[in-house]
Amino acid sequence: MIAKAVTDISFTDRVIRVTFDPSSIGLDTASFESANPFDNLAEFVGTPIAFNDDVGIRLRPAIDAVQTFLPDGTSLGEMTAAEIHTMGTGE
Repeated sequence: MIAKAVTDISFTDRVIRVTFDPSSIGLDTASFESANPFDNLAEFVGTPIAFNDDVGIRLRPAIDAVQTFLPDGTSLGEMTAAEIHTMGTGE
Protein backbone atom coordinates (compact mmCIF):
# COMPACT_ATOMS: atom_id res chain seq x y z
CA MET A 1 0.00 0.00 0.00
CA ILE A 2 2.77 2.45 0.88
CA ALA A 3 4.66 1.89 -2.38
CA LYS A 4 1.45 2.28 -4.41
CA ALA A 5 0.99 5.78 -2.94
CA VAL A 6 4.30 7.02 -4.43
CA THR A 7 3.50 9.55 -7.14
CA ASP A 8 6.87 11.23 -7.69
CA ILE A 9 10.54 10.41 -7.17
CA SER A 10 13.41 12.75 -7.92
CA PHE A 11 17.16 12.71 -7.36
CA THR A 12 18.82 16.13 -7.27
CA ASP A 13 21.98 17.30 -5.54
CA ARG A 14 22.51 13.82 -4.01
CA VAL A 15 19.08 13.89 -2.33
CA ILE A 16 16.27 11.45 -3.10
CA ARG A 17 12.86 13.13 -2.78
CA VAL A 18 9.72 10.98 -2.75
CA THR A 19 6.13 12.20 -2.77
CA PHE A 20 3.38 10.01 -1.37
CA ASP A 21 -0.20 10.84 -2.37
CA PRO A 22 -2.73 8.80 -0.36
CA SER A 23 -5.57 9.95 -2.64
CA SER A 24 -3.90 8.12 -5.53
CA ILE A 25 -4.83 4.86 -3.80
CA GLY A 26 -8.22 6.01 -2.54
CA LEU A 27 -7.21 7.01 1.00
CA ASP A 28 -7.32 10.25 2.91
CA THR A 29 -4.17 11.37 4.69
CA ALA A 30 -5.36 10.29 8.15
CA SER A 31 -6.15 6.75 6.95
CA PHE A 32 -2.81 6.51 5.16
CA GLU A 33 -0.94 7.64 8.26
CA SER A 34 -2.79 5.21 10.52
CA ALA A 35 -2.04 2.27 8.19
CA ASN A 36 1.61 3.26 7.73
CA PRO A 37 3.89 1.37 10.18
CA PHE A 38 6.77 3.86 9.75
CA ASP A 39 7.16 6.97 11.92
CA ASN A 40 9.50 8.30 9.23
CA LEU A 41 8.83 7.26 5.62
CA ALA A 42 12.50 7.88 4.77
CA GLU A 43 13.11 4.54 6.53
CA PHE A 44 10.88 2.82 3.94
CA VAL A 45 12.43 4.61 0.98
CA GLY A 46 15.97 4.16 2.30
CA THR A 47 15.79 0.42 2.91
CA PRO A 48 17.71 -0.50 -0.28
CA ILE A 49 20.72 1.55 0.85
CA ALA A 50 20.62 0.48 4.51
CA PHE A 51 22.54 -2.76 4.25
CA ASN A 52 26.07 -3.82 3.32
CA ASP A 53 24.89 -5.88 0.35
CA ASP A 54 25.79 -5.18 -3.29
CA VAL A 55 22.92 -2.69 -3.74
CA GLY A 56 23.62 -0.71 -0.57
CA ILE A 57 27.35 -0.58 -1.19
CA ARG A 58 26.80 0.61 -4.77
CA LEU A 59 24.12 3.25 -4.06
CA ARG A 60 25.07 4.71 -0.68
CA PRO A 61 28.13 6.70 -1.87
CA ALA A 62 25.92 8.65 -4.31
CA ILE A 63 23.21 9.61 -1.78
CA ASP A 64 23.42 12.15 1.02
CA ALA A 65 19.80 12.04 2.19
CA VAL A 66 16.26 10.80 1.62
CA GLN A 67 13.31 13.18 2.03
CA THR A 68 9.62 12.23 1.90
CA PHE A 69 6.57 14.44 1.44
CA LEU A 70 2.85 14.66 0.90
CA PRO A 71 1.79 16.48 -2.31
CA ASP A 72 1.24 19.71 -0.36
CA GLY A 73 4.89 19.67 0.79
CA THR A 74 4.24 18.35 4.29
CA SER A 75 7.27 16.34 5.39
CA LEU A 76 6.78 12.65 6.08
CA GLY A 77 10.35 12.38 7.35
CA GLU A 78 13.93 12.53 6.22
CA MET A 79 17.16 10.76 7.02
CA THR A 80 20.77 11.06 5.98
CA ALA A 81 22.42 8.14 4.21
CA ALA A 82 24.54 7.60 7.33
CA GLU A 83 21.41 7.36 9.52
CA ILE A 84 19.86 4.90 7.09
CA HIS A 85 23.03 2.80 7.04
CA THR A 86 22.99 2.68 10.86
CA MET A 87 19.38 1.53 10.70
CA GLY A 88 20.40 -1.43 8.53
CA THR A 89 23.61 -2.44 10.25
CA GLY A 90 23.11 -1.37 13.85
CA GLU A 91 26.51 0.33 13.70
